[in-house]
Amino acid sequence: MTVQQDNKALTLWTKSAISYKNYQDFIDKKNERFKLTFIDLLYISNFKGGNATINELESTIDHN
Repeated sequence: MTVQQDNKALTLWTKSAISYKNYQDFIDKKNERFKLTFIDLLYISNFKGGNATINELESTIDHN
């Protein structure tokens, strides 16, 4: 395993941790915790593939 592969894995884990924290924060702010919204589905689809690709805060995403 090369250093480049190790850096890629670290980057993926770091991005996933950011996305997971953002989603936890989003859930904490929701009025109806168990009501699914567009943002919930976006976060879920983000993790379904095995790596998080959307790392922005939910407030920066245009969901209208």
